[in-house]
Amino acid sequence: MLSGVISSALDAIVITGAYGHIIHWNQAAVEIFGYTEREVKGRTLLETILPLSYDHTHWNGFPGFQHTDVTPMLNQRHELT
Repeated sequence: MLSGVISSALDAIVITGAYGHIIHWNQAAVEIFGYTEREVKGRTLLETILPLSYDHTHWNGFPGFQHTDVTPMLNQRHELT
C-alpha cells in the first residue's frame, strides 16, 4: 500500500539508504528532475540533484542524522536553484 502511495504522489519522493545512496525515486521525481529511477539508483543526491554548493552542508549534516534521526532538512519544502 505504501508503495502505491509513493508511486502516485504528485510530489517527488526520493528515498536514500543509510549511506545516502538513492534506493527509490518515484514517477513525480522523474517528471520534475528528468532522470529515470534506473539512472539515479545507487547514486547520491549530490551526484544527481543537489547543487555542488551544498556539498559541505550535506555531508556535514549526514553523520549527525544517522545517529539521531534528526535534521533541520526533514519535513520541509526546499527550493534550490
